[in-house]
Amino acid sequence: MAVSLFALLSWRRSWLALQVIQSENTVLRDCFAAQSGVGFIVNAADLQVRAASVSGAEFLNRSPESLRGQYLPGLFPADCATELMTLLRAAARGGAVQQAIISHNLPDDRCQHWQFTIGSLGENAGDKLLYFLGTDVSTLVESEQEMRQSSQLYLDILENLPCVLFVKDYFCENRYLLVSRFYQQQLGLSPDDMIGKCDSDFFSPELAEKYIADDATVMQSNEPFEVVEKFPTANSGTRAYHTLKVRLPRENGDLLLGVGQDVTDLMQKNDSVQRANKVLHGYIKQQQVITSCLAYLMVDDDDDTSIQKVLRSFCEHLQASRCLIMICDQNTDEMLLAYEHCNNDQPLNLSDLETKKIPYDTDWFKQLCDRKTLCYDSESSNNNLQPAELAMLNWGQGLRIKSMYAAGIFFSGRLWGGMVVTYEENNYILSVQDRKLLQAAVHIMEIILQRKRNHLRLEQALLDAQNANEAKSSFLATISHEIRTPLNSIIGFSELLQHGELSKEEYHECISSINVAGNALLGLINDILDLSKIEADQMVIVPQLTDVLELVAELRSVFRQSVRSKGLYLEIECCEDLPLLELDNLRLRQILFNLIGNAIKFTEYGGVRIAISFQRTGDNVGQLSISVTDTGLGIEPEAQEKIFAPFVQQDAVRDSRVFKGTGLGLAISRRLADRMHGQLTVQSTPGQGSTFTLILQEVLISDQARDSNVVKEDTDSNVFPIKALLVDDVAMNLKVLTAMLKKFSVSAITAESGAEALEKLERETPAVVFTDIWMPGMSGCELLSQIKARPDWREVKVVAVTADTNVYDNPEMSDFDAFLLKPVTSDKIHTILKQLVPAETVSSGVEQKV
Repeated sequence: MAVSLFALLSWRRSWLALQVIQSENTVLRDCFAAQSGVGFIVNAADLQVRAASVSGAEFLNRSPESLRGQYLPGLFPADCATELMTLLRAAARGGAVQQAIISHNLPDDRCQHWQFTIGSLGENAGDKLLYFLGTDVSTLVESEQEMRQSSQLYLDILENLPCVLFVKDYFCENRYLLVSRFYQQQLGLSPDDMIGKCDSDFFSPELAEKYIADDATVMQSNEPFEVVEKFPTANSGTRAYHTLKVRLPRENGDLLLGVGQDVTDLMQKNDSVQRANKVLHGYIKQQQVITSCLAYLMVDDDDDTSIQKVLRSFCEHLQASRCLIMICDQNTDEMLLAYEHCNNDQPLNLSDLETKKIPYDTDWFKQLCDRKTLCYDSESSNNNLQPAELAMLNWGQGLRIKSMYAAGIFFSGRLWGGMVVTYEENNYILSVQDRKLLQAAVHIMEIILQRKRNHLRLEQALLDAQNANEAKSSFLATISHEIRTPLNSIIGFSELLQHGELSKEEYHECISSINVAGNALLGLINDILDLSKIEADQMVIVPQLTDVLELVAELRSVFRQSVRSKGLYLEIECCEDLPLLELDNLRLRQILFNLIGNAIKFTEYGGVRIAISFQRTGDNVGQLSISVTDTGLGIEPEAQEKIFAPFVQQDAVRDSRVFKGTGLGLAISRRLADRMHGQLTVQSTPGQGSTFTLILQEVLISDQARDSNVVKEDTDSNVFPIKALLVDDVAMNLKVLTAMLKKFSVSAITAESGAEALEKLERETPAVVFTDIWMPGMSGCELLSQIKARPDWREVKVVAVTADTNVYDNPEMSDFDAFLLKPVTSDKIHTILKQLVPAETVSSGVEQKV
């Protein structure tokens, strides 16, 4: 009974245990059924599946029953089987729960992440069992990865953001919660030095208080706050930042976010742009001022009005109290006020301006001469100022001038004066631009001065042109009268000769009058030609050996009859040891003949005295002085310079209607004296006479000895028994020249062209050929070349007969042996014959052929 009861009790315990096991299995099955992930029960010894959850079977595309007895690691992909085996063995050995997240790649290149948990279930029927649970955590892992990447991006931004960024907890003493690395570097601090700290921990109290006040404004107004503020950096000095501060709403307390951008360089660029704009604006204003001033120059004809307007424009632009123009009077060495413009309606009283001497030796005057801008201030130290500078400064202070700038005005390369800009305030700084404008004003003043001088020159030129026009009219009227007068005699007496029936005395009187009138007309033409050549600077002075003693003898001979006919005396004083000189004999004779002829013409009583002297001034040079003194009517003082102008005579004393003449002689004589590097002057007393003095400087002395027989009267023969060939295309000229040569016993043959002359030269060879220059066909120069080219004609002398007065300066005519200038006279022919015909030919009286 007892055994049965014990057996019954034992069965009951077994039955109850079985019920518990069944209940637990039911719970386990329910757990596996409810498991959303993978669930397996594995034998720890062989890792074979004892049971599988439905979801685990579905994950492996198997049924739970088909998985029993399967090797669990072999059921999973190869890329995660090794890790699973390691976890299972670790759980089987140690009994501790093993957890791991294992990833494997899916066929579509996605990555799947599983979290596996493996633990011990104890033993069953002697087998150690393990539970294996797996959950797909791909979404969670990817979210964590994205969060980690976002956090890293956020950290990278904070590390590399090139600006100031910070977050403060305003309600916790405004402490820093977050700062960018750039902000840390600017302050030279580490994160530990800033996180949890306040502005007062690393900024000055004043700056910290400002930041706290700005933060309070943001948090209280809940509006963004922008400000450009400066703070000292660790390595870059004080930098300017454009900072934006905003309030960040948070559930557990709002924060303050601040972002600041370094705008130091931008501000500097903006400052540069503003300065450049200011300079550009200044230049534009200056250009407007200069343009308006130039407009004044073009519109205003009055220079004084232009200067006043220019002063006003510059004075207003420079905001000066006044602008002055001072003149340096080089004659009196004084500085004078010439022009002034005053902006304060208080112009200077000229009586207040003490006359100042020009301080040539002062530094500031030298700086003016160097075209530098001067600056003076009433508060400047007077220790280093020179007396003249100190006086100038005191002078300015007396006129309420406290600051002053000045620049020199130059005219014709010399300091003419200066432009002064004054201010009634101390230490007034004139910018570089305005100093340049002051120099521009000075240049405009120089333009005005130049224009003023040009105006004066233009007015003088117009006056000269008017005078020249009047002189031309006077010249034409005078020359017309002077030409008509001798022509009247020539035509009138020639008509009388044509009609005949004249007595011998009347015949000779007509011939004499025609000759006198012709010579007068010739003299007038020669004077006009000489004057025109001198005025055109074409008069050539040809120095040659000149014996003044011979010239004295000629003067005595020429004017002897003139003084005798008027009952005058002629005295000539000349030292006998006068050397031979190198000067233009022809022009000297012309001057002296004019002076002596005028002296005799204007003297009625007394006489004429000529004094000649020579003074050595060097080894081979000296000064020749010749004075011509008369006892005539004299010249009024106001007319003593006018008489040297062409066609001018002193009508009050030397009435041209009485004394006759063109008034060209003295004009030509003075100009010839100037061309010979000398001077011709006059001293005269009305009613007592005049003295004309010719002085020639630097006259060369010849070392040649004088021939003792030179100074004598001309007693040469007028007989030249030679044969001459005359060549001219004008028959009348041939007749006149033939008749005049016949007077000297010259036998003439004629030819009307160069070709005909060569034919006659082939038949007979004359001693002299007189040829015209301008002939049709063959000219006189070409005929000369033909003659000189023949050896048997080389001894023939060729004389050019021409009216051209420039023959002596023409190289093409240099081969002629002599020149016979028209109109031809007996004296000219006689001179040439004496020059060309050998003396033995003349003395023998036998006709020669050369």
